[in-house]
Amino acid sequence: MKALAFADRCRDDLPGVPSPLLIRAVNECARELCRVGRLWRVTFQIETDGAGVYPLTPLPECGRLHDIDVVTLQDHEVLNVSRGASDLPEGTHWTRSGDAIELRCDPGTGTLVVQAVLIPDPDATELPDILYDEWIEAIQHGVKARLMASPNKTWSAPQLVTYHADQWATKLAIARSYGRAGGTTARRRSVDPWARRGGRAL
Repeated sequence: MKALAFADRCRDDLPGVPSPLLIRAVNECARELCRVGRLWRVTFQIETDGAGVYPLTPLPECGRLHDIDVVTLQDHEVLNVSRGASDLPEGTHWTRSGDAIELRCDPGTGTLVVQAVLIPDPDATELPDILYDEWIEAIQHGVKARLMASPNKTWSAPQLVTYHADQWATKLAIARSYGRAGGTTARRRSVDPWARRGGRAL
């Protein structure tokens, strides 16, 4: 979904606000929602042939890797090295290496399934559909809380800033609860809006 479509849904009560400023505020809110709520999730399938570094590519357009949730191999979870060496059982372990996953032990051959969390680029021109479908109201409140606080502008409305800031904080808290629960809302559908274009991110 084009970032401009989000901006158009946020123009109400912001007379005269320039589109670039509006889109920047939309992107800031979208990044915060995705970071806190872990709302944008994709799955990578990687054929392994031993220990080593495996890039998580291609990343969806206008997105970047934020975190890795779960890694499985042949339907068995592979543990993250960061859990602490004393807690790790025998087997294959992984760690993140930039936009790649590093297998520390040789798992043999098989399909590695990596569930990852993305956030939009700061200057993204497109945003994941789930934000428009389920979180547009949150973004509207966040954008208005930011822009209405601008002094001496045609869109300034300091008397409404507290209301929109409170609503934004409430929506962020709801998003955070989804993230802690494993992204229940996000898992209802494929959340990669560019998967239809091909590639290995499912």
